[in-house]
Amino acid sequence: MFASLGGEARETYERFGNQNFGLSVQSPNGYLLQRYLLHADIHAGSRLRLWTELNSSFENGRVGGPRPVIDEDKLDLHQGFVELGIVQRPRVNARVRAGRQEIEVGSGRMYSLREGPNVPSSFDGVRAIAQKESWRFDTWVARPVTTTPGIFDDSSHRQFSVRGAYVTRTGLGHASVDAYYLGWDRHNASFEKGVANELRHTVGVRLWRLGRWAYDFEGMYQFGSFGVGNIHAWRCAAQASRGFSVRSSPRVGIHFDVAVGIGTDRVQTSEPSTPSSKVARIQGAHNFWGPAIRFVSNRH
Repeated sequence: MFASLGGEARETYERFGNQNFGLSVQSPNGYLLQRYLLHADIHAGSRLRLWTELNSSFENGRVGGPRPVIDEDKLDLHQGFVELGIVQRPRVNARVRAGRQEIEVGSGRMYSLREGPNVPSSFDGVRAIAQKESWRFDTWVARPVTTTPGIFDDSSHRQFSVRGAYVTRTGLGHASVDAYYLGWDRHNASFEKGVANELRHTVGVRLWRLGRWAYDFEGMYQFGSFGVGNIHAWRCAAQASRGFSVRSSPRVGIHFDVAVGIGTDRVQTSEPSTPSSKVARIQGAHNFWGPAIRFVSNRH
């Protein structure tokens, strides 16, 4: 048996000019976001593992106070799960994880750790992970954890459940391929069109490569229902970059993303669960398109 302890402290200052095109209350002096994570990782033999992690997030100085969900959670259990190794062979590994946990798969366009906002996301559920040589299989059934600003008051969302299956195959020449199904069922979902039960299914594929020359192409189709109406939407993303073997390892790339709904209202849109982009989380990744040029410098 062995155990390890760790933590993270993050301080972020934010200041926006004409936020939401000047339609919302402005904070001309900006505001401070603080996040503290503390975890314990306990292993009992080679098969049993217990992971616990506490989160404490605060906001100071924002006019109008903290934004719901993403800015403040004074103290709560962010993760707390038991992991059991079922199969442990030289080329095959399978394990089951039950409890409160983070779920991130693929590019993070649909499921991510919500690292951008101050309060990270987690789920209460069961997850199975299996690996065999260059194959990885991931499946889960869970409920998102609601974020409330008090102390130990977060709980499973009683009207929102998610499920998924994700397969990755690496070693196909220089490339890797993902294929996945993601689904969620949300009762009493609220849109401009009204309030009704929302059922969404997403199927997608992704082709990607890491290295000096890197690329990431992903396409997904989303369908389902909202009340008595149908949902049809799609999204495509393309990203390519070139890294340089010099000081700070800079990388230059271009990114193009388009998400379109087949309809005229917000219901008929591509809807992410917990997207990686902070802008997408705050404003919504719904019916958009656009290119972006990126420069990244990794300083050590």
